[in-house]
Amino acid sequence: MRPSNNKNDLKIFEDNSFAMIFSIIALQHVEKKQAINYIKEFVRITEPGGLLALQLPIPLKIPFKKLRTYLGHIKRHFQTATSNCKSSYIPMNHYGLEEQIVVNVLNENCKIIEIDRKSPLEGFNYDRRYYAIKK
Repeated sequence: MRPSNNKNDLKIFEDNSFAMIFSIIALQHVEKKQAINYIKEFVRITEPGGLLALQLPIPLKIPFKKLRTYLGHIKRHFQTATSNCKSSYIPMNHYGLEEQIVVNVLNENCKIIEIDRKSPLEGFNYDRRYYAIKK
């Protein structure tokens, strides 16, 4: 049975109960306050010595011309990914979280071992991947 959670926390899990937390392309769809809370919860439920691997975008601050190129790439990717899908398009919110905020939250109980700033899209530096070990 899979756990179900309709709250803004992970209290359904005990402290120190996971050896690894991996979050990619998820927290960018929740507002800043909730994303920060989830990062704190990820740290709480990771066991000492456990690995956290988190991907979050930073807030987009790019010139309009680049933004149009970026949005065109996303639209093409979405159309390709959903070309065989019969469901309707459901728009999703997209948020960013400043790197320093993530670093401050992780540094409370973790040792950051790497911050990968290389973007998967050439010319866009909007994505961060954080790797940390819980103290």
